[in-house]
Amino acid sequence: MSSTTQIGEWLVIYKRGAEMLLRRLQSVRRPLGRWASSIAGRNSAEPRQYVSLYNYVALEESELPKLRRRLLGGWKALGVSGRIYLAPEGINAQLVLPKSNVDALATSFPQVFTDKNMFFGQLLSPMDVESQVDGRPFSKLTVRIRKQLVHDGFQGGPLDLKDSGSSLPPDQWHEKLKNRNDTQDPDTLVLDVRNFYEHEIGRFDGATRIMASDARRWART
Repeated sequence: MSSTTQIGEWLVIYKRGAEMLLRRLQSVRRPLGRWASSIAGRNSAEPRQYVSLYNYVALEESELPKLRRRLLGGWKALGVSGRIYLAPEGINAQLVLPKSNVDALATSFPQVFTDKNMFFGQLLSPMDVESQVDGRPFSKLTVRIRKQLVHDGFQGGPLDLKDSGSSLPPDQWHEKLKNRNDTQDPDTLVLDVRNFYEHEIGRFDGATRIMASDARRWART
């Protein structure tokens, strides 16, 4: 038998083996594909809630890496996607998660925030044509550690969380704002520190604008 004939026979054997292996892989891929599709279908069928949360709270800088790992692990289990920023002065986050997991999110890290720090936006339906693909504006969950929650360029040292004014609930804020505008009280100044873009979206009547394009500019104003 010539060497050419032997090579031809080996090629036939290899070809048959490759065809058998390919058929087996295809038979395995089909049920796996159906299983994955069913899981994805259940997840995408549930409305997803957009949540914005922030809280200025003193966090130990050396503990932030550990907190980051806990947030990633705990919130991934809740199906959360979005962007979270941690700093020694607190937390700021924009999230999307299944609506049924919102209560679990609100109680997941009580030392960092509570439901009072959560603000609910659009409820994203998988059938809403205006929503992003499968209702997820974020492709994954990311948690980043920063020196400051807002890059305002302030160089005065750590933020003193106790050196602040009194916070008002929305109803009291709107009442005081209305009284100030009705009486034209010259001793009450309402200062709008948002940028041009944010001001065009929404504004407070009677507020004085600082006319800044970003946080760094108003920090120097």
